[in-house]
Amino acid sequence: MLHLLAGVALITAAIATIGAWLPSFGMRFHGLSIKEAGIMAALAGGFFAAAGSVLGGHA
Repeated sequence: MLHLLAGVALITAAIATIGAWLPSFGMRFHGLSIKEAGIMAALAGGFFAAAGSVLGGHA
């Protein structure tokens, strides 16, 4: 159980890091405005969260 909890903590930290990094990456390297970068990050996060919920239920 300890390993499971440690793994969940690491995954959560990685997801939070990507969520904080992705909009600034879009703005710096792809020339997006802050609004466009936020929308793209939200859509990507929502899509992958929905896909993970659906596909994770089949496993």
